[in-house]
Amino acid sequence: MKNSDSNCLGFKGAYQEIETPIFCNEAKSEHGISVRHSKMLTNNELRFRMNAEDGSAYIRTVTTKESQGWQNAHYHKYLKETYLVEKGWIGYVEKLNDKIVFKKFKSGELFTTIPLVAHNIYMPANSVIHTVKHSANKELTETDWFGDGDDCKQIHTAISKRSFKEVDYDGFPTTEKPEKPVKQELYNEAYRHFDTLIWQVPAWSSALFAAVIAIIGAVFGIDSESVFFSEFIPQNVLVSILLLFFGLFTLALSYALYRFRWHQSNVKPWGGRLISPQFFLQLLVSVEAAILLVGALVFLSIELTYPVSVIIALIAGISTYYEAKLLTKTKADSHTGFSESSDHGFSFTSDVIKQKGS
Repeated sequence: MKNSDSNCLGFKGAYQEIETPIFCNEAKSEHGISVRHSKMLTNNELRFRMNAEDGSAYIRTVTTKESQGWQNAHYHKYLKETYLVEKGWIGYVEKLNDKIVFKKFKSGELFTTIPLVAHNIYMPANSVIHTVKHSANKELTETDWFGDGDDCKQIHTAISKRSFKEVDYDGFPTTEKPEKPVKQELYNEAYRHFDTLIWQVPAWSSALFAAVIAIIGAVFGIDSESVFFSEFIPQNVLVSILLLFFGLFTLALSYALYRFRWHQSNVKPWGGRLISPQFFLQLLVSVEAAILLVGALVFLSIELTYPVSVIIALIAGISTYYEAKLLTKTKADSHTGFSESSDHGFSFTSDVIKQKGS
């Protein structure tokens, strides 16, 4: 390890078993990431930068009790800058619709500028902000920072004539007002979609079950000595085929219900209760499938002791497997904050979106 790397890279708290260091030279040559730190001559603030070749960057800006004042007024053609106040507060000014607008942001608040709007930042003493530059135009050959326009000159004139008072800086910039912190909907659209399907499957299954019973009743209402039954297919065989087909179809519905429950838990974990209303819905569909399958054997006059035992064991095993998988999954999700999706990796499932900005 070079001395320069040893001095500038922080390895305290690093987890040797899950990460290896990327040194400054490799970061720049292989990944286009460089660091640049400096003390600004305009207001003596300290800037600690990490820059990417595509124009995006992160900057931590710090002022001490000896450093405060305005930065340089500027605008970007494509870049956006997201500012987050870590400590203290900052003043903000922009030229918008021929008006000079002053704002103030306190610790924990954030906002984002938009391109072609000239702006400037006032850094009081003992403040810290984070700035993320993003949405760069990769085809732009020059640095996307311009401080020579008329709007920038007007901002410079405005701040030089105006005495600074904290009360003058209240609210959000009118360029891109961040959303208010909101609690994520308890049941969002995706959750409600799967919830609808989960309740519909047992309804479909029960309707199908009733229809099959009605069809069987109609079949037995026909004379078993009729030409159709005597020449084509025996009455009991036809009924058995119907019961077998719809029994397997209902079993497939049971699996579909399980998958809907699985995907719903990716949107919002259901809490890991051992017995839930959905468990009884799942059990209902599985029992209906079992009754239809046993009925198919009954009408074939098959000795039932062994087959029925197998079917009951199969349904019980499948139901137990479904519930165990869901229970294990939701407990794991509650510990990690993420939920596993069998098709698309992982998706975040936090209940609250925290974005302070109002």
